[in-house]
Amino acid sequence: MYVYIDHPERPFKLHIFIGVEPKEISKKLNRNRKKLHTFPKDYFSVHQNDEAMTYNLEDSLPGHFVIQFTEVPKVGTLAHEVFHVVAQHFRYVNQPLTKSSEESYAYMISYLIQHITDEIAKHKG
Repeated sequence: MYVYIDHPERPFKLHIFIGVEPKEISKKLNRNRKKLHTFPKDYFSVHQNDEAMTYNLEDSLPGHFVIQFTEVPKVGTLAHEVFHVVAQHFRYVNQPLTKSSEESYAYMISYLIQHITDEIAKHKG
């Protein structure tokens, strides 16, 4: 399963792959004409015994992130990986986590989790 989220107000694009082989992820992302280099077929490999992996593609596709899940994620795993993506995004836009930026982080996390769970539900339905 592939889910793509393009945030309407931020320089943010999230590619989510669930149960997709690393070579297929590379193939899909290598089709993007704006990339600075191609991804080897084994670049997107979840470490053994892990359920997911997050990738910040700022060196090749600025503003793009990937979450790779080995299977449909549990809520805790989804929240964990989304937090990594949100933290990396806010570093990318130079907005550190502070008391005044906390609401932005919380909004982004809830926005992504809602979109991802909605897309997973559509594919299951």
